[in-house]
Amino acid sequence: MGVFVNYDWGGGVFTGSNVTVAYSQNLFRGKLDREFLYLQASIRLGPRLFLYQSTELDLHTVTNGVRENAFRFTNTFLTVSYTPLSWLALNGGYDATRAIYLFESMRSIADTLLDRSLREGYRASVSFRLPMRVTLTASGNVRLASGSTSSAHTLGTNLRLNDILRSGFDVGIRYAAIRGLYTDGDDIAVDIARWISQSLSVMARLNRYEYTVVGEERRLATLTASANVSYRVSRSLYCLVNLEQVWDTLQDARRVYLEIGLHF
Repeated sequence: MGVFVNYDWGGGVFTGSNVTVAYSQNLFRGKLDREFLYLQASIRLGPRLFLYQSTELDLHTVTNGVRENAFRFTNTFLTVSYTPLSWLALNGGYDATRAIYLFESMRSIADTLLDRSLREGYRASVSFRLPMRVTLTASGNVRLASGSTSSAHTLGTNLRLNDILRSGFDVGIRYAAIRGLYTDGDDIAVDIARWISQSLSVMARLNRYEYTVVGEERRLATLTASANVSYRVSRSLYCLVNLEQVWDTLQDARRVYLEIGLHF
């Protein structure tokens, strides 16, 4: 059960600002399982500067098996976007995702199937809108060393050509140097996409990741070819199909992903 208060000002969904404060309490067989606050803010300071933040603040923690009153951030996301010129965009932010531990049911709930805590750290990007509908973006993120884990960082660049020669085709080329906690590698990807109609879009993508596992000398490689088809059935109903073929040094794989959903 929970309650929230929201205040918005300055216009519509995409032009105004809003702040939300929420309180939530989870019970398991009548006993407190989790109690936390949720804070969110989307603020526009003029037409060029936008700030967004969301935070979950747990009100209890466990020390030596005993629950104590203490503040613990379990999810923090902050981003700042600034567009000083029509052709230049700057972005920066900080991510800190934590697993959620429930006291009475003795379970932990991750935020996703993937361990997003590995992405914890600072991020920044700069994007240039060039002539001929070309966009060039440079980005990077840094995860500082903490406890038993070392620092990690990723530096990348992305070149995107939109509506090439008015053909409707978009082409993207991306490169990233990844120096992670467990692997060091280089990732390069090429994709081509096109809207067939207002409701149907297709995309093909080829991605190669060549890396070494930290502490080993052998160089491994993963090559992934994928095809994506998205169809909007109606204003609210959509269908997405994704096919992947993976050639890996250790094990090949095929994946089929189907999603049917509703937009509210």
